[in-house]
Amino acid sequence: MFSRSISFFRGFFARTFIGGMGSKAKRPYRIDIRMEHDKKRRMKRRNIGCRRMMKS
Repeated sequence: MFSRSISFFRGFFARTFIGGMGSKAKRPYRIDIRMEHDKKRRMKRRNIGCRRMMKS
């Protein structure tokens, strides 16, 4: 039951991301920007962590 729901959600997300690109072009674009932003923030945080480790 649990695995079935996971597969259903995966299919649903794939459909929304791939199928929604044509109809709602703005939303996936915004999502991509947010993902890039999160990546940058994560990199910054990791760098700060590394610096802290070097100090100690």
